[in-house]
Amino acid sequence: MSTASELLELYVEAEKRILKGQRYEFAGRTWTGADLSEIREERERLERRVYVEERAAKGKRTHSLATFP
Repeated sequence: MSTASELLELYVEAEKRILKGQRYEFAGRTWTGADLSEIREERERLERRVYVEERAAKGKRTHSLATFP
């Protein structure tokens, strides 16, 4: 398993935890554990990277994946 695959698993777990709720309120203050949009962006980037790595490992030609704003 590649580093990208391991990181992808961690990001998927982080996204699940955030969706279950990581927001806390105490003494009139609010704390949020992580930014869901940032986690999702990185997960999507890692999914593309893992896809390219898996194709390369199978000897298939790969191409660069571009992201346009």
